[in-house]
Amino acid sequence: MHDEPAALRIAFLGDLMCMQNDRIPDVAPAIRAVLEDVDLVVANCEAPLMFEASRPFARYVGHFAMAEEFLFGFLDRLGVPADKAVLSVANNHIADQGVEGLAQSIDRIRRNGAVPIGARTDEGASPVVVVERSGLRIG
Repeated sequence: MHDEPAALRIAFLGDLMCMQNDRIPDVAPAIRAVLEDVDLVVANCEAPLMFEASRPFARYVGHFAMAEEFLFGFLDRLGVPADKAVLSVANNHIADQGVEGLAQSIDRIRRNGAVPIGARTDEGASPVVVVERSGLRIG
């Protein structure tokens, strides 16, 4: 008799991006219900995380910067705890604030308990990131 293979439910989202006034958008209850029920959420962190707190008077034109409070508040509103989030920084806006913006973004993502993918700041680090959930390794 064979054991059932482990199953892993993964949701993929597009860009998580700051909005004018750092307003966290409303989320449809049906979307939140789906995301609360998955094991892992992979999304794109579209702007560099340059600030800790949201800025209610923020305006973005061409070059973006996002507060970690906004990003992780948005994930919370989506029903995604940080430890279930894998956030890509491989995109066209992550360098809007230079190399410092990329490095800060990776540090802030890790500090909040999520996993950054798509770039590395440690020269000797592997380009492959492996995440383990429910006894399965994904990378």
